[in-house]
Amino acid sequence: RRYGLIGMNGCGKSNFLHCISRREIPLPDHIDVYHLQEEAEPSDRTALEAVVDHVKAETSKLQDMEEKIITTCGPDDERLQAIYERLDELDPNTYETR
Repeated sequence: RRYGLIGMNGCGKSNFLHCISRREIPLPDHIDVYHLQEEAEPSDRTALEAVVDHVKAETSKLQDMEEKIITTCGPDDERLQAIYERLDELDPNTYETR
């Protein structure tokens, strides 16, 4: 099944999707939700391929940021916590098998 979300600009569609992705609205545990913050470029890829590509790119950026922070500021830098939390949300060890 596919569903559409229609509404006027500024009515809260993106906020609603963000709430769904953060599971602020109850969803069955077997449903995986990925909310991309920007529009995917048109291509021949499936929606799942586009999400996996996006997650891989974000994971790589976060890991690069982690390495730079540890190298320049040390492992106790408070910014690392946010990076680790986001990496945990993305769960890079399993997203390809879902």
